[in-house]
Amino acid sequence: MLTPRRLALTALIFATLASLGGAALARPTPRPRPPAPVWIELGQRPIAYRPGARPEFDTRLLIRTDGTWERGADRGKLDPAAKREVQRALAKAKLQLDRQPRVVCEAMPTRVERMKTTRGTITWESPCGKPLEPKTEALLHTIAQVMERAVPDAPPPLAERAPLFSMSDRSYDGLDGSRIVIMNDGTWTRTGDIMRGPKGPASGVLSPEVLRSFANEVAATQLGRSTRIPPACGARLMWERQVELAGKGTFSWTGPCGSGPNEGLAQLITRAQTLTRTP
Repeated sequence: MLTPRRLALTALIFATLASLGGAALARPTPRPRPPAPVWIELGQRPIAYRPGARPEFDTRLLIRTDGTWERGADRGKLDPAAKREVQRALAKAKLQLDRQPRVVCEAMPTRVERMKTTRGTITWESPCGKPLEPKTEALLHTIAQVMERAVPDAPPPLAERAPLFSMSDRSYDGLDGSRIVIMNDGTWTRTGDIMRGPKGPASGVLSPEVLRSFANEVAATQLGRSTRIPPACGARLMWERQVELAGKGTFSWTGPCGSGPNEGLAQLITRAQTLTRTP
């Protein structure tokens, strides 16, 4: 006959065996697979006109050895034919400047371009700097064509926390810049502004009503350049601005002499600046 003490002991034994069995059946969480090595990386930085200024390169395009690519917020994977096309062009490229004298334009270079590959690295000044040798130019042309045809992965659903609107400015000497980010949950951050307004970081949260109104404005805005012809201007390019809208991509332009955004995008930018302005 089982006494209360024996019943308790039996229950303890079964509970222990069950926990051991569960531990035996439990499998460790698999570690995420590390990304493939970088195959080709295209970067850009402003030419440092001020003594001691040495800005870092901003990655504009990254292609890995498995064909996956990253360009800003976009992600995707090259199809086998496109990957072979780039492989052939990379195998022919010498990754050096042209040794033959060639006529180039007379504008002053404003930026330094860099291409890093598994075969080596090459940097050059643009625009109007010393040109690349023809096979390396052909490689860049091939990459541009391949990426024009590449289809990015579907953007994440807006339910996930992600940028709804972002805008960044940077000066061409690389010593100043600013950024505004408005997330789809209403939180926003703003750093120093090289164009206007106070410097220094700021943050806040939009009310649900304001957030819905701004999200509708983003959905109704088209990215694009103004149809107005900019006035003749002889100034050196001083800054670059880039705007990114959720689900629509990015648009960038240079100033003070470049052709700016269309009217709708310009109004959305003003609206974002107003919403993130601090007293």
